[in-house]
Amino acid sequence: MKPAILIDGGIHAREWISPAVVLYIINQLKNNPQQDPAIEKLVDLYDWYFIPVINPDGYVYTYTTDPCWRKNRRQTSSNPVCYGVDLNRNFGYDDKTWDPSVGGSSDPCNYVGYAGTGPFTEEESKAVMKVMNRKGVNFVAYMSFQSYSQIWAYPWGYTQDTLKDAQDLRNAANVGAAAIFSKSKKIYRVNQSALFPEFGLIAGASDDYARGGANIKYSYTIELRDTGEKKFFLPASEITPNGEEILEGVKAFANYIYKPRRKNYYYNKW
Repeated sequence: MKPAILIDGGIHAREWISPAVVLYIINQLKNNPQQDPAIEKLVDLYDWYFIPVINPDGYVYTYTTDPCWRKNRRQTSSNPVCYGVDLNRNFGYDDKTWDPSVGGSSDPCNYVGYAGTGPFTEEESKAVMKVMNRKGVNFVAYMSFQSYSQIWAYPWGYTQDTLKDAQDLRNAANVGAAAIFSKSKKIYRVNQSALFPEFGLIAGASDDYARGGANIKYSYTIELRDTGEKKFFLPASEITPNGEEILEGVKAFANYIYKPRRKNYYYNKW
């Protein structure tokens, strides 16, 4: 069985650069317009799975009504103005990994961080969970592209406790970040999610579930451009450069984790 990599984007509606970068990567892997032998190799070595827009109704709403909207668009209260669950607070596999008091909110009218009434109350998060746990697929890496801050973060987010193999995740992420820097001189900081001051502690995130619930070792949240100047509203001219540098990061990362994993008991044999 070939190893597989899952990449998603658009979990937060206003992060427009995220789906664009995921689509850029799809086009490069599918069509390989530069005839890059490294891409040909990685397409042969891995099965690739993509979810470009996890949150389609929220994404559309940012274009039609409110460009700063973050959540999905399900009505969450009898109050007619209360809509939306933050999908990146709606994952979890126990009372610690889903907890609205840790970086979220239990208020169904909260504009930003409402976590729902429990894990996987939302069709969108349930759909991603089902992909992660799909039978017959050997997922070895998961990347959730979000924005902004230029960060490559690994679990845990809900606690500052450290994974026993955190150094493995850090090393692989550093390889990707170095490739990004070589391409564009953009710095992507690497660390455990809970240790980034921009994040703080966050329960219910998809990368924590991917690692702890779906047993995908190399699980990450990658915050794309920029570092705060334009925030969520990057001009269209930033799409291709962001896609180019992230593609280099993904290529280097995927190449790096291939050989070391072959003797790693953590995975199914392939």
